[in-house]
Amino acid sequence: MRIALEERREFMRIASEERRELIHINKDKNEVEKRKAEDEIMMKDTRTMDLEQKEYIRLRRLEILERLRID
Repeated sequence: MRIALEERREFMRIASEERRELIHINKDKNEVEKRKAEDEIMMKDTRTMDLEQKEYIRLRRLEILERLRID
């Protein structure tokens, strides 16, 4: 009985560690995806865009740059 309880606790500890690791991996993956989307915005060619689209890209670029300055 005691061994089963210890095994169960060990199983729960391992499961908890694995959950934390998955959360960390997902956060890293989300950060990479966010960075990729921001890089695309920063490199976007606005020459063929109308004024509203250009303004949107300009504002997004400013947001990205501000966030980079803070970090």
